[in-house]
Amino acid sequence: MGIPSAAGIINFVVITAALSSCNSGIFSTGRMLLNLSEQGHALAVFKKINKRGIPVPAITFSVIMLLIGVALNYLAPREVFVWLSAVSTFASIWTWIIILFSQLRFRAGLSAQDKAKTLLLVPLYPLSSILALLFMFGVLIIMLMQPELRGAVVVGLGWIGMLTLFYYLFGYNRQPALHREITQRASSH
Repeated sequence: MGIPSAAGIINFVVITAALSSCNSGIFSTGRMLLNLSEQGHALAVFKKINKRGIPVPAITFSVIMLLIGVALNYLAPREVFVWLSAVSTFASIWTWIIILFSQLRFRAGLSAQDKAKTLLLVPLYPLSSILALLFMFGVLIIMLMQPELRGAVVVGLGWIGMLTLFYYLFGYNRQPALHREITQRASSH
């Protein structure tokens, strides 16, 4: 004894939730591209907005990327899932590597007086941060040894290399106004 149309109702709810998620993803990605472009960190074309304040080129780009993802999922669902999982794992690991390096470098640059004022006490610092870094690099090495995950590490490192090259090639490292703004924000906190 059940509700005969329960499957249809559940499907409707799931599809509605998926469409809502896609809509918010398109909106947030479009706004992020607009913001990055306004700061000089993305293509200038993404700065364009229509008379209603909608960043049409940024949203169009987001939709095109979404459709490419849908096509890839249709053509090779298993491979795409493994690849996306591996890429997101690499991104998370890389983020933690940067956080740990930043923490080590920041604290090394503090005076003894500033170190005494530090509110965040990391247990066993700096050993804990160094061990965490070694663990993260160990995970990357294990990923490199797995054939289905190796591509994510290679592509991830290539992507980071390309972004670093563009950062210096296009002079983003020489934007004094942006550096002043970031420094002022940091010192006001």
